[in-house]
Amino acid sequence: MAEMGRPVAFETPEEFEHKAMDYIQWVKNNPVMKTVTAAFQGVISHEKVPHTRGMTQFGLAAHMGIGVSTLKDYGKKDEFSAIYKKVDTIIKAWNADLALTGEINHALVARLDGHVDSQDITTNGQSLNKPSLDVSKLSDEQLRNLDTILSQASESGAVEKKSH
Repeated sequence: MAEMGRPVAFETPEEFEHKAMDYIQWVKNNPVMKTVTAAFQGVISHEKVPHTRGMTQFGLAAHMGIGVSTLKDYGKKDEFSAIYKKVDTIIKAWNADLALTGEINHALVARLDGHVDSQDITTNGQSLNKPSLDVSKLSDEQLRNLDTILSQASESGAVEKKSH
């Protein structure tokens, strides 16, 4: 009995490579048309100008007629992996060159390539969220004392008193 399943998108690595290189050429030949607005002597004009198109795995997968996860699956297959890596390198190099010249957004390129620019916005690795204080079990006298302490600290600028 024949095995049933989804038909493969590419029978051979050569077919895969041909379609990938077709995408790369398509991107180079089909810039995004960007509208530029200009004003001269009170007259506003809108011009469509070609703007270099970035390459993405999303665009490559769409051009190939497959999903991104399927594209990545091909990259894991021994017979397709070298071509996948070559194409991925071409895409990354193209986008890096465009980002360096300001043609496309460098932050988007970094994010698409899996690079994250992060900063530690904590205090020495500690959370900025202060622990809450459960005052429900304090006596009236303890609450008055706490209020006095907080008022004095607030007046000295040591803490910020929140009103609810």
